[in-house]
Amino acid sequence: MRDTYSGSTATLVLDAWLLSTRSAGMTDAEKMMRIFSCAWNSRLWTYQEGALPDALFFQFEDVAENLDDMRARLEGQIKKDAALRFTLGERLLFQYHSLRGFRNFDPRSENFILFILST
Repeated sequence: MRDTYSGSTATLVLDAWLLSTRSAGMTDAEKMMRIFSCAWNSRLWTYQEGALPDALFFQFEDVAENLDDMRARLEGQIKKDAALRFTLGERLLFQYHSLRGFRNFDPRSENFILFILST
């Protein structure tokens, strides 16, 4: 499966809860909270689906959202909004990097060890 996902251009996640939720009017922080709280994200085998493709989309009722684009916008928002940064922003970015940055970790690195200890 690793070869399938690492060779793919994009993965589209279809989760029943997200499919029943309209994303229009939601902030990127709220969309990411829903993504990281959905049933898809609670299954171990889905890490390959999330970590390895070039792009990762989550289908909501009204639109497919690119997780990497949401992360980029959220990073810009937390630079301007201290309340967002110190409440949800940093945690959401941590969740993002634990999923999308999974393939970039060297298991011998200090950062990887700190990541494992923090989860």
